[in-house]
Amino acid sequence: MSFVSCPPLRRLPVAHLAPDPTAPRMERRAPAATDPLLQSIHTLGVLLPLTVVSIRKHRYQILDGHRRFVRARRLGLTTLPCLVYAHGLSPARVARLRLAWHTTPKSWTAAELAQATAAVRAMTVASAELPPSVQQALRRLPNKYAVELRRCTPKLRPLGRLTVSAMLKILAAKVRQRVITNAAEFRRLGKLFDRDATSHPALLRFLQTPRSSIRDLEDAPRTHRPNHERPRKREAVITLARRGRSSSIARIRGRGR
Repeated sequence: MSFVSCPPLRRLPVAHLAPDPTAPRMERRAPAATDPLLQSIHTLGVLLPLTVVSIRKHRYQILDGHRRFVRARRLGLTTLPCLVYAHGLSPARVARLRLAWHTTPKSWTAAELAQATAAVRAMTVASAELPPSVQQALRRLPNKYAVELRRCTPKLRPLGRLTVSAMLKILAAKVRQRVITNAAEFRRLGKLFDRDATSHPALLRFLQTPRSSIRDLEDAPRTHRPNHERPRKREAVITLARRGRSSSIARIRGRGR
């Protein structure tokens, strides 16, 4: 079985590139300012090289990447990464390559796209708001732990003099000390911060005790139910008393203790 070598990767001036007038997916209109690909190139640059063929000295025809080329030129980029085929590529070869480029990629499923988008959003927002020392602490963690901890960050809240940044440093240290041994534990921690039943002292004790685990926090005593629930129980007792249901009254009073 023979293998076709990959063309060399070079950085070419935009002025030396020319669109292929026979390309079936050529765009005829300029991209809008809100175009997703335009915004991506503006933020991250051209991530996927164009594919071109040499047609004469300092002149290359684009085989794949017309949309990237149009947006890069609009943004004022002067050079682009390109995979360069040598002069003499046959029209039949060009047609086969073009068909392969546009039919073989597999689109993401909705679930895959949602998961990737959520990870990017969580990491971007968290990184933008955290001080450099905290970002450095997170970069030292294995990637799966860093991702889950950043996702958990919006659910954390200051406790007394303990800031969210200080909490993140503590949690990163618990990972390094093997107190937290599974990245999914940060999801459980986020739920505990969401619950009103998790007491303030229990959260502080978990964060201020180096060897305290999330399981210890889950096993901590819960706070009492809010007072606004108690009048409802009294109303239920009065209603049942009028109906003469003493056994039900006893059960309700037992739950309210």
